Amino acid sequence: MNAPSPRVWLATFVTLVFTIGLLAGIVLERTVLHPQDARGPGVQGSRGPGDQEFRGPGGGRGRGGPGRGGPMFGPPPQQYVDDLGREAGLADAQRAEILTLLQAQETRLQTMQEEARRVFIQEQEGLHDRIADVMTPEQATAFRAWITRRAGTRGGGPR
Repeated sequence: MNAPSPRVWLATFVTLVFTIGLLAGIVLERTVLHPQDARGPGVQGSRGPGDQEFRGPGGGRGRGGPGRGGPMFGPPPQQYVDDLGREAGLADAQRAEILTLLQAQETRLQTMQEEARRVFIQEQEGLHDRIADVMTPEQATAFRAWITRRAGTRGGGPR
């Protein structure tokens, strides 16, 4: 049996070094450079100077609902006030006033979100009607069925 050529050894060595470096980089990135805290992915406790991001009432991002916490609204308002109170040393009166502000903002943003959703749905339905007008009746029926299936695959369900 013949021994592998030096080129095969070199290619194997380079591939091995590259793979080890790639894996080490992934581990380093996930554990040291961008660790996740207990609140879940993408919500980190420390940010660099000047870093900004949009946050809803309660300090979080994404979807959620009043009192439920979740990525859009962060922790529920009471937990948010408790955490802030510990961090900033708030007096009871300050905690109560901040809690009232957060609850009012949460209600206001929920109302705005519901209105925006209603307008969006109306616009989508109008667009679908205009598209169906360009089609034959059979095509329009197929189009409407297709739209319903697409909405169902995204978890939105038919409207």
